[in-house]
Amino acid sequence: MNSCLSYVLFVWSTNVLYCDSVHFTLQISSLAKSIRVLASMEEPIGQVLKKTELADGLILEKTSSPLGVLLIVFESRPDALVQIASLAVRSGNGLLLKGGKEAKRSNAILHKVITGAIPDTVGSKLIGLVTSREEIPDLLQLDDVIDLVIPRGSNKLVSQIKEATKIPVLGHSGM
Repeated sequence: MNSCLSYVLFVWSTNVLYCDSVHFTLQISSLAKSIRVLASMEEPIGQVLKKTELADGLILEKTSSPLGVLLIVFESRPDALVQIASLAVRSGNGLLLKGGKEAKRSNAILHKVITGAIPDTVGSKLIGLVTSREEIPDLLQLDDVIDLVIPRGSNKLVSQIKEATKIPVLGHSGM
């Protein structure tokens, strides 16, 4: 199992998380099980997904690779941060996370645990935490740095983000 994810599992399993205004008891064992399954999966990067010989000696391969840097805006659920960060670490993507204000302290603690568990060979700056809503408009202008925005929230949020950026947005249409 990936040692980074193993350490994070240990820390999560020994703590109960609280949000600023709402008490969340995370289903730690379920989260831990999901992350263990993810960590034990075959390396996703560099897998040949499709291979076609176009002509004698000319081979076309479709290979899995990271998407790049993702900006993910999500609701006030600390377990969402855990799930998203785990997937990003496993898939080799950089990540900027903006969670809801109700989970600000829990998200900060989880971010610290996760980035502290990332090996130096990868770097703790792989996952960044956006702490205020006011930073989002500036981030949405960084189309030369951020490769994909994924808003998880209301139709209004998704629409506002789509209108404010040139970065590709993966979000529901709300229609």
